[in-house]
Amino acid sequence: MNKTIDKLNIIQLYDIYKALLTDKQVEMLKLFYDCDLSLGEIAQQYGITRQGVRDFISSAEQLLLVYESKLHLLDKRIKIQQCIDSAKLTADDDTIRHLENIERIIC
Repeated sequence: MNKTIDKLNIIQLYDIYKALLTDKQVEMLKLFYDCDLSLGEIAQQYGITRQGVRDFISSAEQLLLVYESKLHLLDKRIKIQQCIDSAKLTADDDTIRHLENIERIIC
């Protein structure tokens, strides 16, 4: 994995863009990130080499980064969350409840 790609960033991008990935890409990323399986364990399941799994995961990660560079959905999500968090600091209880409802819908 490219050292500039951090695990949390990929997980967030995966959450946003997984519908744009193939079933095999989704499954391998899920096994690697969600199930915390090693490259060897995934390779064994698919009957391919560890390097094959690494290449497949790396390719899927790069695709997620391309989607984000074009659509900026994670960046927008982060900015919206920051605005909600900031508004909560000075809001009354009713407004906080409304902000939390908005937060559940969009973030």
